[in-house]
Amino acid sequence: MKKRNYDSSVPYQVSEKIKIISKTIDIKLGSTLINFLEYLFYKVFKKRANYLLNTLPLILIFFILDTLDFLFAKISAWFFYVINKPDILLIVRDRNLGFQTSLIKSLKKKNKKVVIIPWGFFNINFLLRSRILSPRNIMGLKSNNYFHKLMERKSPNHIFKYNNFKYSYYKIGRYLAAIFCGICPSNPWVYGSDSSLCFVDNKETKLELIKNNVKENKIIVCGNHIYDEIKKNKIKKNKIRQFLVRKYNLQNSIIVLAMPHVIEHNLICPKAYRKKMLQVKDILLKNNNKSILLSVHPRAQKSDYEFLIDTRTYFLEESLRNIIVGVDYLICHWSGVTFWGPLVAKPTMVLDIFSLPFVGVNYLSKKVMVVKNLADLNKKISYFYNMRGKNVPYEKFSVTKFKRNLFRLNNGYFSKN
Repeated sequence: MKKRNYDSSVPYQVSEKIKIISKTIDIKLGSTLINFLEYLFYKVFKKRANYLLNTLPLILIFFILDTLDFLFAKISAWFFYVINKPDILLIVRDRNLGFQTSLIKSLKKKNKKVVIIPWGFFNINFLLRSRILSPRNIMGLKSNNYFHKLMERKSPNHIFKYNNFKYSYYKIGRYLAAIFCGICPSNPWVYGSDSSLCFVDNKETKLELIKNNVKENKIIVCGNHIYDEIKKNKIKKNKIRQFLVRKYNLQNSIIVLAMPHVIEHNLICPKAYRKKMLQVKDILLKNNNKSILLSVHPRAQKSDYEFLIDTRTYFLEESLRNIIVGVDYLICHWSGVTFWGPLVAKPTMVLDIFSLPFVGVNYLSKKVMVVKNLADLNKKISYFYNMRGKNVPYEKFSVTKFKRNLFRLNNGYFSKN
């Protein structure tokens, strides 16, 4: 691997031999054709489409198309390994089907190591919600009962039980293709099962992973350096606030609205989403001394949210984690951002108005205000504006613990020290 200058200030840079992969090599031809076929069937056959798409001929077509994508991913991963010859792969998840899972399997065959680095607040709400809305992922339906029983027997960790229903992580054709190609993750609802070590941010995340069948002996709590950065910014709170007021011409109280990215997950139609979020904005701004900064997810398109912009609502151009200490309120949905408000004792509200499952968030729900619908929001908003923020348990990132465990993992070869 190419040599780089060692910088001890970068927490994850444990060696002079480190390479960052910003993009993976995946083709989506098969999955694109599958999406087109699904769209066509739903357009033509309406409600009967769910049954027809789970019949054996269609499952075989989906299997073949996904297999083509996965075989290309395996070849790409093999070439990547031959060229770069990594000793340890550092990733944030070990369930991204395709190039990543192919590379993980290649490394493990060579007795190399795969390490999960701490990413943030644990939740699978969006994953589960999308399966709830997909009849083809629901166990027990007549059209897919046999294959789901086979999946449950062969890969029980692919099935998640919620509210007396069982849901499969993958649709049947995709699951069979992943098994056939030998790149299927063993526990895709969570992360850590297919890694050599799994570093996590706090004890609560560790407990959730154990509850979901990740082995305890591979999970190490080491904190999260992003949380450290947010906490350190507290000493610059007034300076950051003055910067925001000056740049955006804000008046009085500053609300950050971290936009729920439900349209990106196809959980609601754009028209209904716009209507609901406009109603949310009206409720938030019925008190005249408030301004809103919209924080849009990095993978989202700003143009999808321009309908909210007016003289009291602005797009936040800075990274939320860099300025959160300088605002008055955080309003968000269940995501990694939810943790940031209580981390610096900001009053935090979760807009749980899109029927996301309540999974893995129990400990954090005691530190935030949760609203379930617009009437609930309207009822609680005055109290929210007068409430004090609550601190969430926090563990400082331990560079020593991170390096020491990598050192032990690979007999010291990968560590500078």
